[in-house]
Amino acid sequence: MDLLTELPTIALDLILKNVDWKDIISLRKVNFTIRNYMEDVVPTANLTSISITVASDNISCEFSDTKVEYRKHLDGCLVVCSKIPLILRNLDFVTACRADLAVIFRHSRIEELNLYFTYFTDEMFSVKDENLDPIIDRFLWNFNDIKVTTLHIESLGAEHVLRILPHLEPKTLETLRIWYQKYHYRRREEIPGFETDEIVELDQWKQAKTLSLRPYRLNCGLMHFGHVSGGFIYVDRVNPKDLFYLKENFIKNPEFDYFHIEYDQFDNYNELLSVFGPSDDRDDLQRAEWYYNDRKFRFVIENFNDISFHMVSR
Repeated sequence: MDLLTELPTIALDLILKNVDWKDIISLRKVNFTIRNYMEDVVPTANLTSISITVASDNISCEFSDTKVEYRKHLDGCLVVCSKIPLILRNLDFVTACRADLAVIFRHSRIEELNLYFTYFTDEMFSVKDENLDPIIDRFLWNFNDIKVTTLHIESLGAEHVLRILPHLEPKTLETLRIWYQKYHYRRREEIPGFETDEIVELDQWKQAKTLSLRPYRLNCGLMHFGHVSGGFIYVDRVNPKDLFYLKENFIKNPEFDYFHIEYDQFDNYNELLSVFGPSDDRDDLQRAEWYYNDRKFRFVIENFNDISFHMVSR
């Protein structure tokens, strides 16, 4: 590998333009000369997706057809990204992973970034790993200007979302999906709250076109969703005047497609009628529909716990 470091700069640049991210991550492990050289000359690339799973003793990164694992090891960090695992001595797995991801984030625009945290040690999501939180805090710390189109994050609350969201480039973020990790095992009465006070003030939130938070109970007003073109949320209660505000904003939005709201309580159905007027289509109070803009826009309420807005022509 000494021959590689002796190549002219032009030759090294040409080589790097034709390697994939798996090779780049491997080359960064060769020596300090190669690693430092690659910090600035890695070619800009667009990645379809990166899926990162963080556990208390390892971090797994998958992108394209490549998977790289960073595992806790007695001598440091065990990196598995090829047939021959590599031990990075005196370097912990979080630091090693962050260093590689920093290069990828700096030189790439990522279509979809998926973040998963292995909070539980059993398949029934009942035994929590108490060692995970400090690992997540270290892993998410101080990434900057990550160019991501879609962020999908599965967590147990707003805390870890707030650690990564401010570091995404607002101009490139279009879709934000925040899911409760126990989503598939929850009962309606077990749906947790989600503190949105800080998140709704972020530029990343305000500029996202699609917002889906499921199945968290949100503590913010519906006015914080008037700018979106699509999404899904769960709230404790809805107010007819807030729904009217959404309707007015959605109709004016040329990119609007759909927005879905699940809720527990409706404040006042008579007030809804006074705000929206008589429904255009009604089925024994189980379903009511209102149409606007020559029936191109539809507002639907079903079973008193399900509301949707649709641009019918799409």
